[in-house]
Amino acid sequence: MNAMSTAQLTYASPGDPAWKRFLIRAIERATGQRQLEILYGEMLKDTSPMAEKWAQVLEQLGIDVQLDRSRLVQVPTPRP
Repeated sequence: MNAMSTAQLTYASPGDPAWKRFLIRAIERATGQRQLEILYGEMLKDTSPMAEKWAQVLEQLGIDVQLDRSRLVQVPTPRP
């Protein structure tokens, strides 16, 4: 197993006090962090192009992205 497949998805830092790590992990568990870890693990194994991977993840999470493509042309392009 490589480091990416064993990494935990968390906002808790090893340098945080124990009470803070406990509180953060409790909130993460209560709000579906385990589901995100499972999806992340599946995404790492998937050999599909990145755009397809994200489309699948969004679909599995029930997120429907609505995009007005006509507004995209209004975004200024970066200048050097």
